[in-house]
Amino acid sequence: MPKMYTIFPALRASILMAIIIVVSFPSFALVAPSANSSAQPENTAAAALSNMSVEDFLALSPRQYREMTGQKLSLTQKISLKVAQKQVKKALKNNEEVNAVTMQNALDTSDFNVGGFVLGLLLSVVGVLIAYLIGDTTVIKWAWIGFGVFMVIFLLAVLL
Repeated sequence: MPKMYTIFPALRASILMAIIIVVSFPSFALVAPSANSSAQPENTAAAALSNMSVEDFLALSPRQYREMTGQKLSLTQKISLKVAQKQVKKALKNNEEVNAVTMQNALDTSDFNVGGFVLGLLLSVVGVLIAYLIGDTTVIKWAWIGFGVFMVIFLLAVLL
């Protein structure tokens, strides 16, 4: 007599996986800072960039940024600094006005955003569009990075 296969082991495994996912979501919870936190010191990036000329900004290295602000840049923030410098160079080349506000907007020193990354990774293009609807620049940036990771994984799956 042939052995009968049932769907119960697969169903059991998928229910177990769903429970693990639901239980792990609270670990990504956002912790809001307390209302009575001390004021930001004068050494912030905005204060540092407002006193800086465009030539100084273009010559700025991550080490100099850390000396000015006291914040060590992560890898993504270092890449963001280089991208901002390229944007300012391009604006100068096109004879556009560049001031401290333009440099601050180009420089994104925000750190990892789980929500944006998950949007891009799980929902791909739809997640990026949702990030644009949200309108936060860090969410948009990390949605694009998540989409890039999704594409790399997808291409590896197709090629292998």
